[in-house]
Amino acid sequence: MNFTASSRACRATMGLLTAVPAMAESQPTPVTVTSQPQFQLFVGTELLVDLAGDPAPVESFGRDVFVARTADGPRRLPVETLDQVRVKSRVRLTERLATVTDLRGKPTIARATRSSDTSGQLSRMVMSNLQQQQQSGQDLAIMAAEDQNSALAEMSESYQSRPFDTQMPDLTTSDGSVRVTEASPIAIWQRDDWDRRPPTDREVDAYGNALEVSCEISTSRPVDSPWGAWICLVRDPQRNVRELQVLRLHRLPSLGPAPRRISQQLRGFPPGFELQEVRLALYDEVGEWATSVSPRRYAITAPQAREYLITEYTTDHRRATTPPVPMRDLASLWRELTTSGLSPQQKFRVEIDATGIAGAVELVDPTPTADVEAYQTYLQHVIFYPALSQGSPVAGIFRGTLPDLR
Repeated sequence: MNFTASSRACRATMGLLTAVPAMAESQPTPVTVTSQPQFQLFVGTELLVDLAGDPAPVESFGRDVFVARTADGPRRLPVETLDQVRVKSRVRLTERLATVTDLRGKPTIARATRSSDTSGQLSRMVMSNLQQQQQSGQDLAIMAAEDQNSALAEMSESYQSRPFDTQMPDLTTSDGSVRVTEASPIAIWQRDDWDRRPPTDREVDAYGNALEVSCEISTSRPVDSPWGAWICLVRDPQRNVRELQVLRLHRLPSLGPAPRRISQQLRGFPPGFELQEVRLALYDEVGEWATSVSPRRYAITAPQAREYLITEYTTDHRRATTPPVPMRDLASLWRELTTSGLSPQQKFRVEIDATGIAGAVELVDPTPTADVEAYQTYLQHVIFYPALSQGSPVAGIFRGTLPDLR
């Protein structure tokens, strides 16, 4: 994996420990947004806002400004305003997750409408990754499974929506790859029909152009019914497209340290497709998981270290020679901690067990005004170091650095 390129894209903002801020009763509500605050919009995305019960589209100008089209004309809403808006309803994807077919790049991303569900953070994670690749000149196509929308909605119930911009990582399996056991590029869905409109979800399941994948996988600690994101890179010779990426999401069986073989039939490929690569990314209800055999993909160099929360560590364990694992950027809690007086260069001691889970956390010479308890909670939630532990407990001193949130 190219960490020079991907490290810039690995700043994930996940509100794991913070709640949506409630608005004071005396403060007027300019608009009730049907997504969570700071929801990142992508090109072609259409959301709805609730203005006195009447829905209206929302657009995004960059990362900092939202625009609500109202009866009085467009209204600019900066992120600071949205943070103070009470969320009353949420959105979910009601159509295809995305279809990107233009090499020169104007992706058509799914519409979103009001409902009682929330849009999935995984979908935004995937879309961010695909959007980066689209800008790099790749031709992409994502075909939704019949249950894709409900799957995203179900998965996202435990998420807080935050701007999310990350490179989707590979998942290394115990046999070193995702092995394709059978590929069946059956041209049942005809080319003319495919070009005129992509198949519907039911048509995807009904027709061929499928392959079956199988791999053996293990996780450093038990995970109950994770989500598997199968990322297939194929060639479409009939349309002379060299790199067409197809994403399929499926629930997987519960996993753990013991290797388990899983098989999945993936459908919805273009007629006559030629398979080039299959990757699998594994997600639980909190985020991306590493496997017990994936430390090498986390290796980072000194210049790249500033992109991650952990920039330096020392350890008294001889086996812990692997560089630190990137940790997620929990911006909201970071702001709270630093506001309370926590130094961005705060050192801490932590014990990591054989599975990579952080145990006791102790700050080293903390700032007197620092919220030590909040910082300890933060670290216990975000540290997951299977690469560092390598199957044995580790005790070390780490130094955290404040990510660049501009």
